[in-house]
Amino acid sequence: MNEPQDQTEPSSDDTQLTHVITMSPEQRERVRARWAEQSKQLLQLRNRDREFHGLEREFLYAQADMLQQYEKSKDIKHPRDVGNTRQAILSRFLETSGYLPAQYAVSNTSVRVASTQGFLSREIDLLLFDRSSSIVLMKREEEYLVYPAESAYGAIQVKSRLTKSELTKAFDNIASYKALLKVGTLRPRSERGFGIIFAYDTDMELSKLQDEIKSLAALQPKELLPNLIVVLGKILYYFTDGNVGKILNADIEAIHDLGVAGNPDGQHSLYGFYSTLMELLGSGEASLVPIAQYYKLPSTAGKYSYDFMYGMIAEMGNCPTHGSFLRRLNEEGLEKVLRYCRSVKPIMYSEALAEAYGPAWAGTPDMWTRPVWIYNPDQRRLSEILVFEMSLAFDEIIVEGTSILIPYYYSIKEGIISGCGSCPAI
Repeated sequence: MNEPQDQTEPSSDDTQLTHVITMSPEQRERVRARWAEQSKQLLQLRNRDREFHGLEREFLYAQADMLQQYEKSKDIKHPRDVGNTRQAILSRFLETSGYLPAQYAVSNTSVRVASTQGFLSREIDLLLFDRSSSIVLMKREEEYLVYPAESAYGAIQVKSRLTKSELTKAFDNIASYKALLKVGTLRPRSERGFGIIFAYDTDMELSKLQDEIKSLAALQPKELLPNLIVVLGKILYYFTDGNVGKILNADIEAIHDLGVAGNPDGQHSLYGFYSTLMELLGSGEASLVPIAQYYKLPSTAGKYSYDFMYGMIAEMGNCPTHGSFLRRLNEEGLEKVLRYCRSVKPIMYSEALAEAYGPAWAGTPDMWTRPVWIYNPDQRRLSEILVFEMSLAFDEIIVEGTSILIPYYYSIKEGIISGCGSCPAI
């Protein structure tokens, strides 16, 4: 007689796949054990029939090997060494398994990624980049490396155990990378790289983990969300629009009804990760690094990047007491300037100088005809705020492709551009 079926468990594999996330841990383990045993028996039968019968067996072997290496790494005591070892397990699989095409390279240490806009990502555990076109922008031994965004395809954050805190950190690190825009891409939808969170285990119930992923996703712009979250041997999570799963950047960014779905077919999770990775790599692009644009990067203020029009003359200040210092804009002040300038019309630079200094300062047409916006919320005469003792009394900054004149009057009055940080605030 057959053993009575547990009525609390789904009766078919498809239904099990749908509802296994909400099962109790005991029920889930029974279902997984049943799947594993059936899969083992089927593979044994296939092995007798032919030597190679598909990637399924190869990835089951690889996943078992990675999980065994993960268990062995628990003998290591120092947290940094543990993290490095577990990054190395995944990196070694990608580099030596033969499943990653030769054009793709994997960083063998934690790295950072820079963009021509002057932004720098947080620490990235594993970076996938183009082997033929990439360069290293900055290198200190093998401990601190910076790669250009243009030659990078995507980032993977590796976690030993996916706790609520570690999940939040992984979301933030992925967002810092995906916020970097590439220069010279051919397709608009490939302007950002992809991001994957890869964990070996989690201390959260799968239903709670799913809720936590959705909560964190609500705090981030969709274009900065990870493309996939993996818990090896347990589950893969991805974002949905209604009931339709979305993996590619353009599809995630276009989601209207953001949801989170999980594929709890744990024994095939490594292959699920790999096949998704290949899809993301195939949808991305890498290009030659625009070397000239990395020679001197613009300054940044929060989410904005900007340049002083007159270079080091404007960027460096001098304090009689403390010497030279770097003049910087803060994000709050820059946003205030941008809000105002978006509400007014530009003026030709020659017209602004003529109004401030008189007609003799209008200059030649080729030199002074560019449009500029002037930050002047008090509506003061330009002769009062652009000139002081017949000298320039303003900074010109370039932000979002726009030239903006910020009079010293407002910089001092509103603290838009910083002064000497060592002097006491007035």
